Amino acid sequence: TTLLYLVILFCVVIVIFGGRHGVQSLLALVISFGGVFTFLFPKLLTTTHPVLLAVAITLATLCAVMFLTHGFSRITLAAFLGCSVSVLITLTLAEYAVKLAKLSGFSDDASVYLNLMTNGTLNFQALLVAAIIIGVIGVVDDVAITQASVVQELMHANSSLSKLDLYHRAM
Repeated sequence: TTLLYLVILFCVVIVIFGGRHGVQSLLALVISFGGVFTFLFPKLLTTTHPVLLAVAITLATLCAVMFLTHGFSRITLAAFLGCSVSVLITLTLAEYAVKLAKLSGFSDDASVYLNLMTNGTLNFQALLVAAIIIGVIGVVDDVAITQASVVQELMHANSSLSKLDLYHRAM
């Protein structure tokens, strides 16, 4: 009951301070959770490629969330493309880091029991990389929209800037 009250309070505060944009953000949050719980979790037990599934769900979620929350504009498109590249870079780095560090993906006794219950069919290293990819969603969305907005504002403030100057000032 307490958690339900906290969720309701959270939603009310978001709507009060965010207005229509807050409602869109909450809808985007529901879509994100829906994608993870409806598509990702059930498919993890049946797919042999959890990382590819996580990347697909992440990109689809980012697309839905960004365009729903921020609308269709050049800023949103630039942010989405930047996020997509960030997800692919994260995928590459996560794969490399997990292998280099020889991480097994087993974090506690529950993962050992899950491995036993599924007869060892789950690839826990791949699940770890998939979790890293899913974890990237919230970070890259906010950063990309902010960065794209900064670039647009700099461009409007001084249209004589070269692309290189614009890049340096935005960074």
